[in-house]
Amino acid sequence: MIPRERNQDGEPKRTRSQAVTTVVAMGASMGGAEALEKVLSGLSADCQPVIIVQHIPGKLEANLAKRLQKSCAAQVRVAENGSLLRPGLVLVAPGGAHTVLCRRGADFYVAVKDGPQFHYHKPSVDVLFRSVARHAGANAVGVLLTGMGKDGAAGLKLMRDAGATTIAQDESTSLIFGMPKSAIELGAAAFVLPVEKIAGKITAAASGAKRRARPVSAERNLDVAVPGIPPGTLKPLWMANVLYKVSYEGKRKVLFN
Repeated sequence: MIPRERNQDGEPKRTRSQAVTTVVAMGASMGGAEALEKVLSGLSADCQPVIIVQHIPGKLEANLAKRLQKSCAAQVRVAENGSLLRPGLVLVAPGGAHTVLCRRGADFYVAVKDGPQFHYHKPSVDVLFRSVARHAGANAVGVLLTGMGKDGAAGLKLMRDAGATTIAQDESTSLIFGMPKSAIELGAAAFVLPVEKIAGKITAAASGAKRRARPVSAERNLDVAVPGIPPGTLKPLWMANVLYKVSYEGKRKVLFN
């Protein structure tokens, strides 16, 4: 066996074909399974890694992964704590927990952790998108599909502000035009597309990923006011993979990391 070249940490170096250049994060709710099937069917077997949050009760994620696998050339499986991202892999967030993106050097992986519901959901699309904005920065694509409510809109805006390509499904192909509409109204979506054109935009964005933008830094100052949250409110707020609670003074404090 020919030994593989190793990096400074003694770990095998990835070849160009194995390198993750773009992280694709997708969120959906009502009508999402059908929309996800259409998007995934347009991606290649060696597509850049995809993380999916579909609002789903616990213990049904395996069934969703099996369903999506039938229309996807890449490997689809349920995300586990510590799952390493690689080209050709699609991860489905498990129900009853939050799934977030993490980074160690050049490697991206996911953490699956407990926590309070956000926008009445666990997993939450916003929680995933915020972590992608933090750790992948401009090297990411965010996609918000059909669904009720506004989960994912604020996180998609953070991704766009970090330089990522952001996409919302259009009204004509959405079963429920709630989550995408919220993102559009917030200015979070750079592109509003019918579901059948989303895969092409993902592929184009991933193919054009030539820069390594600096990821959004993790703000950990406990006395920084939270933009958009007025004093006198008290509610959970996810920033990346850190959960903050906004105090009555308009400040935030870490609940857990």
